Amino acid sequence: MRLFLYEFVTGGGWRLVENAPPGGSLLTEGRAMLLAAALDFLALEDVEVDIPWDARLATPPELTSPRVRLQFVESATDLDKIVSRLAAAADWSLVVAPEFDNHLLYACRQVIAAGGRLLGPTPEFIAIASDKHATA
Repeated sequence: MRLFLYEFVTGGGWRLVENAPPGGSLLTEGRAMLLAAALDFLALEDVEVDIPWDARLATPPELTSPRVRLQFVESATDLDKIVSRLAAAADWSLVVAPEFDNHLLYACRQVIAAGGRLLGPTPEFIAIASDKHATA
């Protein structure tokens, strides 16, 4: 099984927010979530994981498995192309992204538009759940 695993901060999404490399607690937390998910999936036999990775960040040694394919993101334009390509090629896609500025919703819609399958809630659910007025 091929899994596309996208975490917003480590996966190049921070390029949509600002030009400076990500840092601080968002990077620490994003990296921890990505590594936890990747290592859990790699514990299963016959799972390969495709991960977009911000080229400005050091590659974690935990992601050097031959069953992990990192796609280095050099720009926001690269990110859109890489997300669409990896989502289309994967059996499943798992997206980890913040709800602010609709980053989670946008990434999940991009997966669906590329023909991918989400391992998580639908974009419609995310749109409602992330809108305080819609859930009031």
